[in-house]
Amino acid sequence: MNMNHEVNLISVLVHPARGVLLQKAGSGKWGFPGSEDLIPGEAWETAQLRGLNRDLNFIDFVNVSFLHLESYPAGMVAPNSKFGVFVLATTDSSTENCGLVRWVNSVEDVQELDLIHARVLQLVEKALEMKGTLLSQRRMGI
Repeated sequence: MNMNHEVNLISVLVHPARGVLLQKAGSGKWGFPGSEDLIPGEAWETAQLRGLNRDLNFIDFVNVSFLHLESYPAGMVAPNSKFGVFVLATTDSSTENCGLVRWVNSVEDVQELDLIHARVLQLVEKALEMKGTLLSQRRMGI
């Protein structure tokens, strides 16, 4: 039995005022920036930095929690089985909206976009809900 699988880290970046950061892929569809495969034995943050540096040049972030775990059977998105680990992270970086990146602060902002996958909308909604809790904790010094 072949047990090979891959882990892909996807950062869901939340800014206190701007919302959730999305990036336009080469296909013209919108998703999360910094998607990167984890190399065996590598620290998760190292893989995240590699992907975010590639897609955004550089962005400061602090991981908060795991937002979602998705499992894909072999052949669906890669030759081997693959896990998509969506990590909620906060950022104070001031990346500006442009043709390739966009901050969304409501579900309505996302509904007009051509998304890579329907899961993007669900995770943006979840991240925006959690943003309020994060802001409250920040104000209380937690």
